[in-house]
Amino acid sequence: MGNKNLIVHNYGKLALSIVLRENGEGYRASLKKEAINASERIKKFLLREGKLSHEERDKLIEDFLNLDEKYFKIEKIRVKLPTRDEQQEIVECTECEELQPNNFTATVNGKILCQLCSGQSYFEKI
Repeated sequence: MGNKNLIVHNYGKLALSIVLRENGEGYRASLKKEAINASERIKKFLLREGKLSHEERDKLIEDFLNLDEKYFKIEKIRVKLPTRDEQQEIVECTECEELQPNNFTATVNGKILCQLCSGQSYFEKI
């Protein structure tokens, strides 16, 4: 997003990765399942057991900010990031024939496919 310092990948998990752009090394913090026992609001939020009121949401934020570190899994990671100046070759998806930078494609069974055609779509055609 913006100046490419924030990259969002939604995998449906409550996790955050922070890395150095220079070498892609950093840390990933994710919430352990035991966190549902930390508070009723956290349990309600994580298990989607109904809507939270505005007051509950404010308190939920406090709950998360005050969570004991035992509820987090911390891992040292490396992420492959394209360099800021790296210009990717523009290629055509074999399936949909749309053009996109090569780093947004996957090779599946010898075919160059965009993320959407390779099954990584955020939408479905109707």
